[in-house]
Amino acid sequence: MDPLSLALFLLLWCLGFLLLWRVDSPSPTVPDCPAASRTVSVIIPARNEAVNLGPLLQSLRAQTLPPAEVIVVDDQSTDGTANVALSGGARVITVPPLPEGWCGKPWACWQGAHRATGAVLAFLDADTRLEPDGLRRLMGTQAEGGGLVSVQPYHRMSQPHEQLAAFFNIVSYASLASAGPFGRHRMNAAAFGPCNICTREDYFTAGGHRAAAGAVIESLPLGRAFVEAGLPLRSLGGKGTVWFRMYRGGLHALEEGFGKSFAVGVTQGPPWITVLISGWLIAAFEPIRHLIQAGIVGNAGTLAVWSACYLLFAAQLHWMLARLGNFHWTTALAYPVPLMFFVYVFLRAQLIARLTGKVTWKGRTIDT
Repeated sequence: MDPLSLALFLLLWCLGFLLLWRVDSPSPTVPDCPAASRTVSVIIPARNEAVNLGPLLQSLRAQTLPPAEVIVVDDQSTDGTANVALSGGARVITVPPLPEGWCGKPWACWQGAHRATGAVLAFLDADTRLEPDGLRRLMGTQAEGGGLVSVQPYHRMSQPHEQLAAFFNIVSYASLASAGPFGRHRMNAAAFGPCNICTREDYFTAGGHRAAAGAVIESLPLGRAFVEAGLPLRSLGGKGTVWFRMYRGGLHALEEGFGKSFAVGVTQGPPWITVLISGWLIAAFEPIRHLIQAGIVGNAGTLAVWSACYLLFAAQLHWMLARLGNFHWTTALAYPVPLMFFVYVFLRAQLIARLTGKVTWKGRTIDT
C-alpha cells in the first residue's frame, strides 16, 4: 500500500469539512419584525409552472404571518400558469416580451418588484414551499440583520432518481463560500436563487434584478450588487423554513436543470472555493480507484485499508447531505453512482457551452 496516497486522501477528505462546516438556517427565535416590515409582497416569477404553483400558493395561505399580497409574474407561459395563480388567490402580472439584454427570471422579478406594494419583498421560485412559520422566520431574520437574506431550500425527494442530485446539492451550496467555519454574518459574495428577501428600499438601492439583467444564474450578480452597495448578505440553509422538490420530471429534467446551472455558474464563485471543491472531489475518486486496483491485484491488505477509506468518505457525505435534504443513507453508501452522474452532467454542460455558447432552459435558448 502507498502511504502517500493514503495521506493525500485524508488531506483532501478533510476539505469537505471546510466546504460544509455549518449550514445556518433562519432562526426560529428571532424577535417579531417591526410593524412597518409586516407588509410583505411575495413575488413569484413563473414560466410554465402550472404544476408547481398550486402547492406554493397553498403554503402561503397557511402562513402564521400571512403576506400582504402574492404576485405571480407570468413569463409568457403556455400551460395555464395564470389560471392556477388566479384560482390560488394571487395577483397575476403578465410581463411583456423580453427586452434585449435581459434574461427571463430577472426581468420577471424586476417587473414584479415595481408592481409590489409591500415594504418587504420576498422572491420565491415556483417550486419552493414554505413551512407554516416560514415567512415569519424569513422576515424576522431579515429584520434582525437587514440587507438580503438568501436561502437555499431544503431538498425533499420522493423518487429514486432524485437522489442523484446529491453532489449537485453539496457543490451548489459550498460554491458560495457560505458554509465554511466562518461567522454567520460575514459579507458573502453571492446569493442563492430560489428564495430571497429584503426591504423594498434596500432592493432598489442595490439595483435589484436590474444588476442581474443578462445573467442566467441571476442570484450571483444580485448578491454582489447588495455587497457592493454596502448592504449585508446572508446565505442560509432552508431546513425548517423553506423547501423544494426539484426536477420531478425525471432524469432529463435533472440533466437540463443542473446542466444549465453548471454551464454558466462554475467559474463565478471564489477561485479558492473551486480549488477546495476540486480537491474534495478527487478524494471521492481515490477509494474507488484503489479498490479497483486492489481487486484486480488481489491485495487483501490494500483492499481492507481502502474499504475503510470508502466508508469514511461515505460517512462524511451522509453528514453533509443530511443538512441539505432528505437524502437516504444508501445514497452516501453507493456514492459512486451520483458521483458519476454529476461528472457526466458537468462535463456535458461544459462541452455544450464551450461549443455552442448557449444553454437551453424552459424553451428558451440563452447565451452563456
